Amino acid sequence: MSKLGQIIFRSEEPLKPSEVSITWEKEGLSGVVYKYRDGFADLDGQSRLFQGRTQLFTEAIASGNASLLLRSVRTLDSGTYSCTVQAPNGGGSVTIHLKTAAFSAPVFTNKEDILTAEAPRWFPKPDVMWHDHNGNIMNASTNFSRNSAGIFYVVSAVQSVTIPNSYSCTIRNNLVVAVADATITESGVSGRTFFTFSAAPVILTFTHLKMMTTVLLAIYYMI
Repeated sequence: MSKLGQIIFRSEEPLKPSEVSITWEKEGLSGVVYKYRDGFADLDGQSRLFQGRTQLFTEAIASGNASLLLRSVRTLDSGTYSCTVQAPNGGGSVTIHLKTAAFSAPVFTNKEDILTAEAPRWFPKPDVMWHDHNGNIMNASTNFSRNSAGIFYVVSAVQSVTIPNSYSCTIRNNLVVAVADATITESGVSGRTFFTFSAAPVILTFTHLKMMTTVLLAIYYMI
């Protein structure tokens, strides 16, 4: 589930939701993603690809929130979206470039001095790099498999690990970076993962009705 852009519009005068028209569209798509007018959702022309997956925060429209909630995000949802707002005192439109990603924390196993990390959900296809406890890059064997949804299963391993010791496995693509630390002891191997995400906030201003967007990136986690 993701909020597809945090769209905030500002009016010099108080607005009633019934006075505001909000239309979300996707470039190259027949039919709208979501449309709101006269105080209600108008979904007669909605694309079937988005049926049952979208909604506005209707209770927040009067305060200037035109953000769209998108559920069950898919890789095919990537693309360019526009949000158009019309109100009695003006209107405006903003464009959002949505990128989707799948990511998961790796699970570590250690067998016969081979440390393996398995991460079942990644998209786009990532790169994998290992470091020892001194920060030196390690030689690794990495394999990828892809399911019918285009999601990659990552299996990466390093050899000749020692006990006790710690190692780091970094899985990254252009949207998500996962840094996973593995600690090996006589009792087994434990791991912890930290994620960072790539996003670039911007502010766009339109004549008459000011609109702002602060999210250009949607990340989703497939389970």
